Amino acid sequence: MRAGGFVVIRGACRATGAAVAVAVLLAGCAQEPRPQPTFATLDPLPTPSPTPTVEPVTKPERPAEMDRTDEVGAAAAAEYFMSLYPYVLQTGDLTEWDAMTAATCGFCTSTRDRAARIQQSGGSYTGGAFELSEPIVHPLDDLVGGYPVDLVVRQFPSSETDGSGNLVATSEDSTSLAQVDMLHYDGTGWHVLAVALADSSED
Repeated sequence: MRAGGFVVIRGACRATGAAVAVAVLLAGCAQEPRPQPTFATLDPLPTPSPTPTVEPVTKPERPAEMDRTDEVGAAAAAEYFMSLYPYVLQTGDLTEWDAMTAATCGFCTSTRDRAARIQQSGGSYTGGAFELSEPIVHPLDDLVGGYPVDLVVRQFPSSETDGSGNLVATSEDSTSLAQVDMLHYDGTGWHVLAVALADSSED
C-alpha cells in the first residue's frame, strides 16, 4: 500500500520486530550461560562380611570292636577314648569320658577339670580335633592285666576363651606319641588306667 509516496509492508515490519525480539533473547542467553548441573559422588555401600559358619560338634561314634576283650578291643577303645578329648572340651559332655576313666588316670582327671571349668565360666573351646593313626598293641601286662596301646596323635590348632571372650590359651598343629593303658573290667567294659604323651618330630 502506498501512503504519501512510501510503500509500507506491514507484514515485514512485524516479522522484523519478531526477529529482533528473538535476537535479544538469544543475546541475553549468551550473556548469562546456564550453570552446569553438578552430581554428588556417593561412596559405594560397604560389602557385608560373610557370617562365619561354626561347624557342629559331633560326638565320636563308638566302634563295635570295643565289645571285644582282646588286643583288637583294646586298640579300638584307646582310639575312641582319645577321640573324645576335643569333644568333651567343646561340649562339656563327660558321660562317656567318665565312664571309661580309672581313678589312676591323671590325664583323664585334668581333662575333666578343664572341661568343667570352661563350661562353668561360660567360655569356649574350638578346634583341636584329633587324627589318630598307627595303633600298636603291646602284649598283655600280667601285673595289671591290661594292654598298653601306642598311638600317633595329631592335634589340629585350637583356642580357648573365657566367659568374656578373652583368649586364654592356643595350641598349634602338633603330633605326639601317646601310650594309653587299657584295662577291661567284666560288666563295665574298657577303662583307661593312664595316658602318657610325648612330643614327636614326625610331620
